[in-house]
Amino acid sequence: MGDAPASVRHAGGGEATPTAAQDNPKYLEQRTYTGLLDDVMMRYSNDYASADFFNRIIAKNLFFGGGIYFNDGYLVNHPVARKALYNENSLLRAMLTTGFIRILTRTRDGDALAAMPQSMAKQNNASYKQLVESTEWPTFSRVWERVAHAAFYTNMARSWPNYDMSYGFTKLMHRAFGHDPANLGLPNISTAEWQRIRDDFDRRRPQDSGPRDKLEKAALTVLADKVDLRGAMNDIMTIGNQAYHYNFGLTLTDEEQRGVAVDTTIGPAFDELLETQEIEQGALDDLPAMWLPRNFPLEHGDVLMPLVSPGSDAFEAKKTYLAALEAAVRQSRQNAEAAKERLMAATERYQAALVDILAPRFERFDLDRAFGDSFTVAFGSMGAKASAAPTPGLAISIQGEATQRGRDFLIERFKMRDVTESFDPSKEHVVKLGEIQPLLRPHISSLAFAKQEAEDFVSDIPRAPDF
Repeated sequence: MGDAPASVRHAGGGEATPTAAQDNPKYLEQRTYTGLLDDVMMRYSNDYASADFFNRIIAKNLFFGGGIYFNDGYLVNHPVARKALYNENSLLRAMLTTGFIRILTRTRDGDALAAMPQSMAKQNNASYKQLVESTEWPTFSRVWERVAHAAFYTNMARSWPNYDMSYGFTKLMHRAFGHDPANLGLPNISTAEWQRIRDDFDRRRPQDSGPRDKLEKAALTVLADKVDLRGAMNDIMTIGNQAYHYNFGLTLTDEEQRGVAVDTTIGPAFDELLETQEIEQGALDDLPAMWLPRNFPLEHGDVLMPLVSPGSDAFEAKKTYLAALEAAVRQSRQNAEAAKERLMAATERYQAALVDILAPRFERFDLDRAFGDSFTVAFGSMGAKASAAPTPGLAISIQGEATQRGRDFLIERFKMRDVTESFDPSKEHVVKLGEIQPLLRPHISSLAFAKQEAEDFVSDIPRAPDF
């Protein structure tokens, strides 16, 4: 890994969103790093590969959050992203145009970004080599060149964090290697295998460059004789992908005032780095749910432009809703009813504004019937209402198209504060994922990082090297 020199690094800026203002709610200002659209996530798992999932990840942030950061490598190595880049009316291209999606890159200018895949292939990175040697590359390279130059021309490229990212990734992996694999949700990886992967990884000098690629190669070497190699590699790379995504989330959080959330998986390896809000016991009771149309046309980016246009009815309704939601989950029980009433009114206004967005293309009667289970904000115990973890929190449930299977994104988790006379502060603690047994698989989330944890993490990481 690595980055551009500091003199170039922040030319693209790092503030939260093009629409940020002092009075905006945190949810609207805080950007999200899209780890779940990482091409490496797809290599050993089919859970993140569909175009439907790709668009719904973008839409989840569009409906309920601020802007998105896309790593430049994800855009060229993810087959769904490449297909979307060919289409100027796709949700991805539309949101790149508005700046809601910004490209994270260590390159200095449009020419360097356009040439980035070939540069990475020359460094023997397997994903990039496969791309530039494919029959698609001559055609896609022309599309990518236009996108790359437009990103710098419109100032929508954001430099990688000003830290040695290879060092940060290696630091996180050494943290994980310090635990027994059974305690990390890796029941099929023995302690001996885990240690051999660590030793092979270290021999490859991961702090120099490409540490995640070197972790993958080390694991493939050690686990070559496994009967279910893909499954075992998915276990290892789940931890590796968390380290990759958390590395970006922590360093970006240190650089940006409102912090940066990360769409990724969560598990016990790095759980204590994530932000936890304290709220009063009972604060989540009876909060109204938010429902969106079941068949929202996510393939048409222009339909959703009002959601990123300050002053439009849809944008202002979204802003009001997110502010009311933020207030409702933080108010005291004495003010709970008033906060819930404001949230109910804001929810109704937001849903009506979304219907108005679609009205020119759909019959209103059909729209009124369409509100269903495509996107839902859920409250309460995630153990009962969502799959994220048995800890109180706030989740967005995304229902896949033409399927009954939903995906629950934990977007905030809470430490419940008992306000009764019997409250004993000495017994209060956060439920760590590592305390939940058995934890055999990670869960998806869009969580922010604790600011102090981010500061502590970067305290010994060198600044990005020059190239």
